[in-house]
Amino acid sequence: MRGERGDSALDRIRDLLDTSRGQDWAFVPRSRLTEAALLAWEAEYGVSLPEEYRLFLREIGDGGVMPGSYCDFEVSALAGVWGAPTAAQPFPLTAECVRERLRRLTDEGHPDDGVLFAELKPIWKADGQPPGCVVFGQYPSADSLFLVTAGDLRGSVWCGVCYGVPETKGGEFVGFLDWFADVLAEFEGGA
Repeated sequence: MRGERGDSALDRIRDLLDTSRGQDWAFVPRSRLTEAALLAWEAEYGVSLPEEYRLFLREIGDGGVMPGSYCDFEVSALAGVWGAPTAAQPFPLTAECVRERLRRLTDEGHPDDGVLFAELKPIWKADGQPPGCVVFGQYPSADSLFLVTAGDLRGSVWCGVCYGVPETKGGEFVGFLDWFADVLAEFEGGA
């Protein structure tokens, strides 16, 4: 069952997609997934995907692409996400750890190397990505995008730049649908 927030974000996404349809810069979604296909994927990897991401896959599309000047903005098809085998394991950071680190940025500024969460750096180098998430796409800058699938940050969207930075809005973690709607609006010049 969808909540008011999911309905609102889905409506916003649909409006943005309708407005850009046929433009050479439009995001073009792939065919939607069925609930049966989602359940089969979740059963195979032993993880329940965050509801907003499930809604996107079921009601908007199984990923898609928008042409970019350097690289395309891409949301991978579910079958192409990285990290599915470890998606049910706990994500190595807690919400409180991340909030505290973000609060400290105000007082201390960004680290010289840009790495906000040094504890993620060796994991990315050794394993290619942390457990408890799936890499689902990339920004036009070629920075990877990942979605936390386990732990108390479940459902939050992160950019892979500097080994991981959470997408936030007004100081709060952003769920998949709001993040996607904001990205479309920014890339398409919408409101």
